[in-house]
Amino acid sequence: MKTRACDNPFSNERVDDLLFFEPEWLGVTWADLMGRLEELDYRGAVVGPHGSGKTTLLSALRTKLEAEGFSVQRFFLNEESRDLNEEDWRRLDTAGRAVILLDGAEQFSWMKWRKFLRMASPCRGLVITQHKVGKLPLWLTTQTSVEMLQEFVQRLDPGFVNRGVSLADLYQKSQGNVREALWLCYDIVAE
Repeated sequence: MKTRACDNPFSNERVDDLLFFEPEWLGVTWADLMGRLEELDYRGAVVGPHGSGKTTLLSALRTKLEAEGFSVQRFFLNEESRDLNEEDWRRLDTAGRAVILLDGAEQFSWMKWRKFLRMASPCRGLVITQHKVGKLPLWLTTQTSVEMLQEFVQRLDPGFVNRGVSLADLYQKSQGNVREALWLCYDIVAE
């Protein structure tokens, strides 16, 4: 009998509720991270592979910065949307003293990146995510592990281990992308 999508412990809603980034996995605290960001004058890059918690980190960072009194603006780029829309460019132009969070900076062409940097220069800070070091000073490197995948699977479906599926194999098959490995778990449960 197939599991209904809404009953699957690895449904998008349940996976999205997971915190894909917890500083303790990297041996740091939020105080460490915020101190390092301040040392970088609030300008730095979060670098890591797909599914390693970069987007989740930006969400948590936004909350931390707003709690400290910063104004924050957030922008998203991905393979389907490699540029900001006109409204986002206007929002960036009026960002003033805000801290800008840009998810997916590697999607910009060289010319668009230069334009973005020029427009963001008066802002209080700029934190980006990307897959390789280069555009801004490194603030943090995110990474995944089989242990991280095991913890998420345990949270979502403690009985999953009884299915005889190797989480190490799923981790390898997804090339370390924990989110993708969880989608594979969804498919296994759905069968």
